[in-house]
Amino acid sequence: FDKKGDMEKALASYRQAVTLEPLNADYLYLLGYTYERNKNLPSAVDAYGKALTTKPDDADIAFSLGYANEQIGQYTDAIDAYNRAIELEPDDYDAYYGLASVYESSGRLREALASFREVVAMKPEEESPLRTLGAIALKLEEWDEVIRVYEALAKKEPDDPDSHRILAIAHKRQGNTPAA
Repeated sequence: FDKKGDMEKALASYRQAVTLEPLNADYLYLLGYTYERNKNLPSAVDAYGKALTTKPDDADIAFSLGYANEQIGQYTDAIDAYNRAIELEPDDYDAYYGLASVYESSGRLREALASFREVVAMKPEEESPLRTLGAIALKLEEWDEVIRVYEALAKKEPDDPDSHRILAIAHKRQGNTPAA
């Protein structure tokens, strides 16, 4: 049903499966995923949470729980779930990215800065996390970091006026007006 797009039938099927086998982590996970696709995130969090309790060593379930919690603003729970996913799969780029995003969304900018550094180190070719790292460094007035990030961005996109403008601001803030 899920693959055919009939979400109501998919939900009914997964609910029935969970009723018959309440400790089946796969059914709970699929129920959570179906809730998530239907934008019923509190129910997705509930199903993913039960799935993770049943199968605590499943990084995919932990990641999904983190994502669903993040979407409803349950940042502390999202951080816990993303950290669990990272603990289970230390090379999980998406979990690191999710964790960094939650730190940023929750206003924990120092932690976001540190986490986005890790994300960028994992995939230095990705522009989006590099831009986010730069934006956070700018908010925190970490001028050396701002310069390093926006110089890298200016190399990637030499015609991007924002990178050059921010570089000029950072150099000026450091008293290096010739470079600005």
